[in-house]
Amino acid sequence: MTLYLRFCFIRAHFAIVAVNEELDLILHQETLPADVVTSLGMDVNNMKVLTPAQLIEVNTSYLYFVCQIHPFLFPSTQEDVLWSLYKVTS
Repeated sequence: MTLYLRFCFIRAHFAIVAVNEELDLILHQETLPADVVTSLGMDVNNMKVLTPAQLIEVNTSYLYFVCQIHPFLFPSTQEDVLWSLYKVTS
């Protein structure tokens, strides 16, 4: 009986680890900037699930870089200019 319980515990442990890894991926995807998500043609509120390889590609791509510096390079209002300068100095 104890061997069976150990086996069940080990299976449950690996299942919990797998779920936690999937939740970590979801968290990384949810923290992508909205500009990047929309630039990829996805809806911010209804994104498809990205694989780990796709998340790495998105985070290291030129698109991510451009979306991060876009307000600083092409400010549309005086508030955008001030906010960009604030972000650079803080």
